[in-house]
Amino acid sequence: MISSLTVLDSPYMEILNFPKLLNMDYLYVNNARSLTTISMPELAPELTPDLDSDFISTAAFIITDAVSLQNLDFGNATGFNHLALTGSGDTNFTTIPIPGVTAIQTLEISSMVFDFPNLTSVEHVMINSISYGGLRDQSLSRVTSVGDLTVEDGLGLAYGDSAPIHPDTINGSLVLQSLNYAEGFGNSLSFTGTSTIGGNAKIESNTNVRIGFDDLVTIGGNFSFANNTNCPLDIQQLSSVEDLIVVDNINMTLPYLPNLKTAKNIHLRGYIDPAPGANIFPALSLVSGSMIIENWNSDFSCSKLVSQFRESIIHNLSCNGTDNSTATTPSTLPSSGSNAADRLSDGAWAGIGVGVGTIILGSIIAVVWLFLHYRRQQGGTADDKSLSSQQKEAQPPTLSGLYETEDSRIIREAPDGAVYEMAVPPAEKPDDHVREMEAPPAEKPDDHVREMDCVPGEMPASSPGVRLEGTKSTKKPSNE
Repeated sequence: MISSLTVLDSPYMEILNFPKLLNMDYLYVNNARSLTTISMPELAPELTPDLDSDFISTAAFIITDAVSLQNLDFGNATGFNHLALTGSGDTNFTTIPIPGVTAIQTLEISSMVFDFPNLTSVEHVMINSISYGGLRDQSLSRVTSVGDLTVEDGLGLAYGDSAPIHPDTINGSLVLQSLNYAEGFGNSLSFTGTSTIGGNAKIESNTNVRIGFDDLVTIGGNFSFANNTNCPLDIQQLSSVEDLIVVDNINMTLPYLPNLKTAKNIHLRGYIDPAPGANIFPALSLVSGSMIIENWNSDFSCSKLVSQFRESIIHNLSCNGTDNSTATTPSTLPSSGSNAADRLSDGAWAGIGVGVGTIILGSIIAVVWLFLHYRRQQGGTADDKSLSSQQKEAQPPTLSGLYETEDSRIIREAPDGAVYEMAVPPAEKPDDHVREMEAPPAEKPDDHVREMDCVPGEMPASSPGVRLEGTKSTKKPSNE
């Protein structure tokens, strides 16, 4: 018994033979480019039940880069947990049968030269980096159930019907990506018999191949078909899907969906064949989210979609064809045969109300601004008049008038009879105040000091000195 075997970098090894080996849990072969035969005729891997009570082996055989491989003998083995045959058998032009295997948890292959005539159940199928042998529909012909199916990275493929598997149900997801077929061979990937995809389906970046789902009715997740070139798509039997996205595909017509009933969201962008008319979803009963139609041809009419939109079959609609090209909610589209007032929806009336309210509010603001602006102008005019009056009152009196002196004001009688109140201080004030005099007095009391209008340094020589009470010195101004 050998629990595990690893063969690395053995470019000259041709045969790997274990004639009496009964059990092996793990085999790993890498870079054995001359290897032609792997033989384990008595092999019977131990089987253990999985969660579904189906017997799946715990064995994992991974054979990579064995391009010359021609014979595989796994004896009585009926199942594998993981079987990988990648980069192997590429130069072989004959089929390599693996007849005893009936169930595999994860199958990973890159060439369809391997034939599993009795394999019926696979949880995960990954067909990637597809080499010379291409895809053949005989390889997994009896598989009826699969979890996830991925077919990607193929170059120069050329077979008439090369779908590698035709299960009744794909319980998980489907990925068809980067499959580049030679042009002009009538290539086809036809998943005949598959009626249900439980998860998402992503078909992107493929060239020169017809992709058909002739019996597909239900997709539990999203369906994305994008960036394909010259890849006609047939999904006419599809009835329900979460999100349906078909965008940016070259040299193809958007698919006709006569049986589609329910979807959450739909987004179509491309050329729509006008032959079926405007009714591209004749069986549609509900699109609970949004429908976006971006057609590349100008002769497509949105009239039927608009009708379904008015009937609330489509919750949100955006269509750039003719006849009411854009809509957002059922209430925003007018109904034909009614008067102008009835054609306005609640949303339209709300928009009108907002517009009228905005106009009224703007008018009120304008009136208030004009009123305040007028008041400011009036206030400025009054201030100018007051300032002019004050300036006029501050003019000095003429000497030709008659003046009468009172206690605190000087009143003059002008020649024109006008009476002015002057802002000139009185000529005399009580003696107990110190004030500025207009002219120096002839004599001043000795017990007061007053401020003179004349400059002290320019007093006449004959003037007496200023005596400060309580001092003994007398200061005379100098004569300059």
